[in-house]
Amino acid sequence: MTLTFMSIEQILSHPQVEVPSPISVFYYDRAYINDHLDSLTDNLSHVTADALGVSVESMLDEQRQVTDGFDFLLTVEDNGTIVAYAGYIKHVTPVGVVLHESGKMTRKDQQGKGHGTRLTRSAIDMKPDVDFLSFSTQNPYEVASVKKALPNVQFAPIDKTYDATLQHALISSIAQRNVTDVNLTTDLRQALYGKRFGDYTITPKNPTIAKIEHSFAAIDFVRERGDGVYIVGKISQE
Repeated sequence: MTLTFMSIEQILSHPQVEVPSPISVFYYDRAYINDHLDSLTDNLSHVTADALGVSVESMLDEQRQVTDGFDFLLTVEDNGTIVAYAGYIKHVTPVGVVLHESGKMTRKDQQGKGHGTRLTRSAIDMKPDVDFLSFSTQNPYEVASVKKALPNVQFAPIDKTYDATLQHALISSIAQRNVTDVNLTTDLRQALYGKRFGDYTITPKNPTIAKIEHSFAAIDFVRERGDGVYIVGKISQE
């Protein structure tokens, strides 16, 4: 699969732009989300439900709330069908601009095809003013996907411990989302998901996954408890 990008100016000048390629990435800005929240909620809920193995009806309300919180949305579509998506929230902090990647989901039959990596890479390419990327997860494969998209970025607490700048960026970003129950020493938000979230199998023989799992264990992460980890890295502006 290949992905062909339009220029940043072209893609940002329109709320919904199809990138012509075998797999298409669509960009939806805040105005488009406002005007089409119901239809977006319905379309995204089918991807989420499939990815998590739950019914669409059981998470429609939560999907709507999550989608309504995005500053912009990226979807991966195959022949007009959404197969993966991620929402993004942008925060201006005293140490720079933090782009928080939220709610990344991929249909089960599309997992392992690089869609998650494609979404992260597209978001950073489209937002060159971003200084930091953050996200929260309990899934080591999501971490591996982001790291593949940004191989030169050192993410804490996976690749390194937090320095003062990374911690300041994370704390400032979290505060703007009104999150209060974060352990800022370990960057762990216990019971973030309330349970093990997602339908995936850990493959410890994979060295990348094993390293991520070791980093999780070092901060007393318990997946079955529903714990989540906040992860952040400084984006190189080379």
